[in-house]
Amino acid sequence: MPAAEPSLEQQLVTRSASIFSTGWEEGALDAAADAALWKTALACGLQGVVRVDGAGLPPVPKLARGVQIALGRGLATCDGIETQPRVAIRPGGARLMPTPADGKPPTGNCFRFAMEPGSELDTVLVLSWLTAESEQNGTATILPELVNFLEEVAPSCSWCRLQIHLIKAEPVRHDG
Repeated sequence: MPAAEPSLEQQLVTRSASIFSTGWEEGALDAAADAALWKTALACGLQGVVRVDGAGLPPVPKLARGVQIALGRGLATCDGIETQPRVAIRPGGARLMPTPADGKPPTGNCFRFAMEPGSELDTVLVLSWLTAESEQNGTATILPELVNFLEEVAPSCSWCRLQIHLIKAEPVRHDG
C-alpha cells in the first residue's frame, strides 16, 4: 500500500523550518558575493557611512531601505554612468564617523554603505559624485530623495539631516 501523502499543514510545517536558511530576503546575496562587493567598494573608495538624525524617523530596517533608495536615486542623477552601481547597506559604522567639533557624542542612526561600479569610468564618476555629496552632507541629491521616502513611510517625521563620511580607499593586496 502506498504511503499517504502528507497533509498541506504538515507540508507547510516541514517547509517553514527551512525558509530562513534559504535567503528569502529580496535581493539577498550569498556570503561570497556580499564580501566581494564590500571589498571592491573599499578598494575603489566607494564605501562610507551615512548618519541619519531626525524626529519621528521610522524603525531602523525601514530607514535603512530609505537610505539605500536615496543613494540609488541620487546616483541615477549622475551623468555618464554606463551601469547603475549596486548599493549595499548595513546598520552600524558610528565608530568610523569623525568626532564632532563640539566633542558631544553624535546622535542618530548610522549605516555603512558600499557601491559596486560597473567600469573604471563609472568608478571615477561615482567617486566624484559621492565626494561632492559628502562635502555637502547629501543635500544635493541624497537628502531630497530620503525626504521623499520619509514623506511616504513616516509622515510624522518633522525633520532629518544627514552626515556622510567616506572611508579611504585601501589598495587591494595580492597575496602569493
